Amino acid sequence: MKRAFLNGFTVNVASQIVTAALQFISIPVYISQWGAPAYGIWLLYFSLPAYLAVMDLGYSTAAGNDMTLAVAKQDYFAARRTFQTSWIITATLSVLIGLIGAIVAFLISVNDFPQTVDVPGPTARAIFILVLLYGLGAVQMNMIIAAYRSAHLYARGVALTMIVIALESSFSLALTLAGYGLLASAIAYTVIRWLSIPACWAVLRLGAPWLSLFPFAGTKNELTRLLRPALASLSLPFGFAVTLQGSIAAIGFSVLPAAVAAFSTVRVVTRTPFQLANAVSNAVMPEFTLAVGRSDIGRAQALFVLNATLLVCILVPGCLALALVGVPLVRVWTNGHVDPPVELVLGLTLAAAFHASWLFVANLLLAVNRHRVYASAYPIVSIFGIVAVRIVAPLGLATVAIPLVAIELTMLLIVWWEFDKFMRIAWTELWKGFFDLLAQFRKAIWRERSNV
Repeated sequence: MKRAFLNGFTVNVASQIVTAALQFISIPVYISQWGAPAYGIWLLYFSLPAYLAVMDLGYSTAAGNDMTLAVAKQDYFAARRTFQTSWIITATLSVLIGLIGAIVAFLISVNDFPQTVDVPGPTARAIFILVLLYGLGAVQMNMIIAAYRSAHLYARGVALTMIVIALESSFSLALTLAGYGLLASAIAYTVIRWLSIPACWAVLRLGAPWLSLFPFAGTKNELTRLLRPALASLSLPFGFAVTLQGSIAAIGFSVLPAAVAAFSTVRVVTRTPFQLANAVSNAVMPEFTLAVGRSDIGRAQALFVLNATLLVCILVPGCLALALVGVPLVRVWTNGHVDPPVELVLGLTLAAAFHASWLFVANLLLAVNRHRVYASAYPIVSIFGIVAVRIVAPLGLATVAIPLVAIELTMLLIVWWEFDKFMRIAWTELWKGFFDLLAQFRKAIWRERSNV
């Protein structure tokens, strides 16, 4: 268990570092080469994949959890049946959505697409279609990554995803620095994403030869059985899409595209330190599922206490650092193109910390398909919060953080209440885990000093 968790945690940390590095490199390049208005348009269009992520109806998440439990019992036929059933529905929905999106894109006028002087209507339409294809490719990739997790190849799947994202960003940056615009970057993203799908599938088959598309073993009963947990898990990506991308749309359509660029830049800075918390959460999910699947509640509780302690050690220093240097960091990073109000930085920092906290606990519930209560609440809370963002956005960027903080704090209270019913964790256990971790760090430091 320790080796699997450490492998998953290590590759997640590496992935978050690579993603953060690419963001810190790309954002100032895009703003300087395209201008803030055009970059704001880019962000509006690239919010589309987040909404498309919910178009699989949650089957990839539910199937991944179910397959992991089946593999833990060495029932490979059941795992293959679940994968094939979920894959066929995901592929079918992707084809239908792609056709509908393409038809709509050509039926509406080019003047109705969000655009600027540097991004005219015909170019905006082409970017929309390419981003649509990119998002549908990401849906297929999600299904493959769920299979990696179930086959105890989680670290390998995350590493491959990291490579794909790095390739997409690198090609886009190279084209931008060479003087090309948004359309060329959209082409690069889409082509690389679709080429990566068969490559990742081939690597998966090497590690899990029992997993195949044929002969087809999917059934209607399997489709029906997975529907309820699938729809429940659907609320998470939907809520994320509403909160993360809906805020961009609310600001973009109520203020100006340049305001979207400023808001997104600050949000990247405030969320980056907490990506390590996501690494903890994602790495522990497969091990937590296995522990619960084997009725080893003691191990499941130990995993929670250990990782909750690590989470606190990440969040507290991260919040303090951003409170002190967040504003000057954004100014220096964007070469003065973005000068955010301090209230926006502090508010988004607090929102990111609350988000990382509840997402860690929510992922554990999701890993064992016990997420229906908070899953039902998240879309509702997110929609109310983004409506509030739309209302306060004209008052200035400093105000939009208030409803975002309210969304995350509300979800933290709801998720913890639900987790506490499932697995009673005493606060004394959390404190004990925290001080045990500190003691281990002290011992490690003393060993290093002794060896010097």
